Amino acid sequence: MCILRTLKYLALLGILSLLLFIQISPTDPYVVISATTEVLTYRVSRAEVAAIPLIEAQVRSTDAGFTTLKDEEGRPLFTGLLEPTKDSIVCYRYADGRVSIVVDGGDKSAGTVKLPDGRQHELSTRAMFVVNMSQGTLQRLPIAGPTEIGQEYGVQAVPQGKGAFSRPIMSKGNINVFGRGRFWPYKNDLYPVPGGNIPLPAGGRLSSGDTLIPHSPTAASPWFGIAQITPEGFDISATTVSSNLRLYRMGSTGESETFALSVLTQAISDPVFQWVVLFFGTLQVLISMWGSRSRRKRETFDNVKNILKPFTQHLRRLFQLR
Repeated sequence: MCILRTLKYLALLGILSLLLFIQISPTDPYVVISATTEVLTYRVSRAEVAAIPLIEAQVRSTDAGFTTLKDEEGRPLFTGLLEPTKDSIVCYRYADGRVSIVVDGGDKSAGTVKLPDGRQHELSTRAMFVVNMSQGTLQRLPIAGPTEIGQEYGVQAVPQGKGAFSRPIMSKGNINVFGRGRFWPYKNDLYPVPGGNIPLPAGGRLSSGDTLIPHSPTAASPWFGIAQITPEGFDISATTVSSNLRLYRMGSTGESETFALSVLTQAISDPVFQWVVLFFGTLQVLISMWGSRSRRKRETFDNVKNILKPFTQHLRRLFQLR
């Protein structure tokens, strides 16, 4: 009985431990984003990572006095390093074999350009560069801040001219979610979350939740990665630490779905939690086995007592007669 009572106390302690484990504040999940899109916009949170080397990129802005080259049509060309300022908004678009890079600084400078001869030039509040991909001078672009990819495929504009017209969209994608261990020996280790591979619908928009207004306050988590340029658009490979990714579906009117993992889901997936469940599951089996053994002992004793009961009663009557 003493052993059984001890096991029950341990089981109660285990239940309390599991409840405490679940209530402990979890860390935000680690998310890997893979997608193909024709448009990407992000807020620069690390300027040193956001720099873009350009070779003979067309300058499509009034502030082009720093250029020394021109193309066949007399448009200014820029070769050098584009450095967007922190908290400026950078937008990449892909269409008809060309990539446009727009940097919006709001009411401040959009950034700085560094030329091969060592000169530097501070840009005005907005700058635009266009790269013809047939030249093969640009292969990938950086992602360094809160981001959104794609646009909701909805009402179409009237096409102009004879060229192909297409609204920039996200054509495919998925996110993979990983939890982060909170206890030794798996503290800070990444682990897969069941059901954490989530496909993204074509024609939708995935957002970190940032307003993407230059130099405005934000609590959105940054993304870090690259946008590989392909004939289909940008192949996005990025990571973020966030539990609040938002998905805007095709045809929606501004409503978003939020990818938010519950505390319980993360706790159940934690490797330490698995070991705790295994330990106390084994303990419960031991309690059941010990309880069954005790019951069998009591049943055996009762059976023997019932068998001997007529003889003991007869002996009592004999002693009473004497």
